[in-house]
Amino acid sequence: MEEELINGLVGYRIIRENIRPGDSNVRLDFLLVDDGNSLYLEVKSVTHVVDGFALFPDAPTLRGKRQLLEMLKLLKDGFEAGLMFSVQRPDATYIKPNCDVDPGFANLLWVSVEKGLKIFTLKAAFAPQKNAVIIWPNEPPFSLQ
Repeated sequence: MEEELINGLVGYRIIRENIRPGDSNVRLDFLLVDDGNSLYLEVKSVTHVVDGFALFPDAPTLRGKRQLLEMLKLLKDGFEAGLMFSVQRPDATYIKPNCDVDPGFANLLWVSVEKGLKIFTLKAAFAPQKNAVIIWPNEPPFSLQ
């Protein structure tokens, strides 16, 4: 966030972490603000890659579905909401929902994007020769297909 690397999040700053919006029992990772605009953001780590496609989730995710339902409610109430996929594999060239593993999550994600959920991506990999983590912001591209 501080480096302002992610398209769509430049200028935002974190004001709260691990939050429950309103009277919800669902936790989201961050509440961000930018000149009075608020954005609820959930971050998902992605490690499963098949034929260059990073797939999320790698197992059925009840928690992920609850979070998407909460973000749909926030969108309906006029708030902004986003989902960031942090891909931990350098061999990923695209990211998409894993329809085979959790079709319910994939469907909710599709509906959420149609209702205004913002999608952000980044790819990160450890470079042992440099003893550093390399980050590729805004990669890999996201697809609902």
